[in-house]
Amino acid sequence: MNLPQILTGQEAIEQFGLKKLIECRVAVTTELNGLGHSVMQIGVIADPDSCQIDEDDTGVLWVEYQGADDWYLYSIPADEQFVLLYDKNQPESNAVLADQHPDDQAVDRFAAAMKVKLAAARAKGRAGWEDKAGCSGEHLAQLLVDHLSKANAGTFEDIANFAMMLHQRDEDPKLLFIALANHVAKMYVHQSTADTSEIKALAVRDFIQWGIRKVDPEFAEFVDNAEFYIKTELGQPAKAGE
Repeated sequence: MNLPQILTGQEAIEQFGLKKLIECRVAVTTELNGLGHSVMQIGVIADPDSCQIDEDDTGVLWVEYQGADDWYLYSIPADEQFVLLYDKNQPESNAVLADQHPDDQAVDRFAAAMKVKLAAARAKGRAGWEDKAGCSGEHLAQLLVDHLSKANAGTFEDIANFAMMLHQRDEDPKLLFIALANHVAKMYVHQSTADTSEIKALAVRDFIQWGIRKVDPEFAEFVDNAEFYIKTELGQPAKAGE
């Protein structure tokens, strides 16, 4: 078995059977405090005969995981995806994983968490990042930068997934700077008043100039997009050479 592996509850039952899955380590996505935010939980598949399961529970697998103050039981429906991280029935392959460098183990765990987030996004109908005709690199870079300030559960995985998409599309890393410049420009625009708009526009211009010097002397071709918000919203030219 190749681990980690993404499966639905039904696929796991059909491939391995319930008995072989009990005590296997998995990652599931749960709702955080009823707020609608998704958070990854690591737990083990429980033996249903030793758990108290509600009569109307439609799950096919149940995962025990430890929360902040107690242990919880999470129900996996037949069509819900989860990540199988560790197979108790294959000690040889698990021993190989255990002998990995801690860096590699951490990357594997984080990749599993990324997969959980991607699966949750697909369940919501989100797709198409690999289609360059329908999804620009600029858009993905802007999504990554915008997520830096979200600071909610799952933010690390979201940022990593956007970075993965840009990497796999072989996009120019300079797109991240232009996205950051756009983010800063929008922030100044939204907070501007008549008395301070010129000062804020100059601050954005200085930021762009710093980026050109810092990132690449030939980076000027990327500046027009960053100046868009200054030009249209504040009426300030803010040319890089001014």
